[in-house]
Amino acid sequence: MQRRISKRKKGSNNRKKAIGLLGRKHLKVSRQRKDFAIKTALCVVKYNDFVAVEKLQVKNMVRNHPPA
Repeated sequence: MQRRISKRKKGSNNRKKAIGLLGRKHLKVSRQRKDFAIKTALCVVKYNDFVAVEKLQVKNMVRNHPPA
C-alpha cells in the first residue's frame, strides 16, 4: 500500500484514496495486535493459579561498571 502511494502523483485524488486504504490497513494490523495481546493475557490468567508481575530495573542488574 505504501508503494502504491509513492507511485501516485502528489495532491491527486488517487493518492488520497491510497492514503485512506493504507490507514485502514494500519488500523486492521493494530487491532489484530491488540486482539492477540488480550487473548494471550486471558489464556495466561485462565490457566494459571497465580500470576505475578515484577518491575525490574535492568540498570541495577548489570554487573559491569561504566567507565569513569
